[in-house]
Amino acid sequence: MISLLQEIINVLPALKTRKTYIRINHGGILKAVLYSMDLQDRHSEVFQVLNTAREEKYSGPRVENCLEEVLANPMNVVTLSKLFLQEETLLVVQSAVMEMIKRNKEAIAIAKKAFEQLKLVLSHADAMGNKVCYRVHLPVLATHCYEAMSPVKA
Repeated sequence: MISLLQEIINVLPALKTRKTYIRINHGGILKAVLYSMDLQDRHSEVFQVLNTAREEKYSGPRVENCLEEVLANPMNVVTLSKLFLQEETLLVVQSAVMEMIKRNKEAIAIAKKAFEQLKLVLSHADAMGNKVCYRVHLPVLATHCYEAMSPVKA
């Protein structure tokens, strides 16, 4: 994927000069947040709601309204909505997520693995000379995360 991106950038050099960035994500980020909220059994419903919100390009209040349909806890609704709307550098998202999940060992293990894998991808991209900026963005993964959620052994 990284080499394909590099080829595209080489063919379209304007991407190097513009403020272009690539949205990336890892299913483990949302998985960790759901574990920290004790919502691992509701993952399919949450992913479906987030996928609909992504497809329909919903903004803040509309995302919250959708999440309220499947989540009883208003704090969980607000937290997931903010995470869904966030688009930041890897370090900013990592800091925010680790703060959210700091009391759940399983969630921490899942998140650490996800962030390590994302850092590895970015380091490979950098080693290949890919100088495009990357942003972590939850909606990128909403379509692809219907995998079974199982605990990670730390």
